[in-house]
Amino acid sequence: MEAYEQLAEKIEELGIYYEFQQAGELSMDDLDQAHEQAVAAVEALEFKNMLQSEEDPLSAIIEINSGAIRLYEEDKYKFVGSFV
Repeated sequence: MEAYEQLAEKIEELGIYYEFQQAGELSMDDLDQAHEQAVAAVEALEFKNMLQSEEDPLSAIIEINSGAIRLYEEDKYKFVGSFV
């Protein structure tokens, strides 16, 4: 839950920074920096949420051959898929 709270804080800060910038009390560079921090917080939370399924902690072996990539689950060496 901490990541969500941090994201909400960054977004709130961005809104405040925008108001200060519109009033001429803050430079555009400062607003850009706050925007970049908010975007980074969103991307970090999205990445964390992508890795929430049951299988995500499992390791894997990637075999790369010219023209193809084959994926195996490490614990069973079970063929998972390939990309050409």
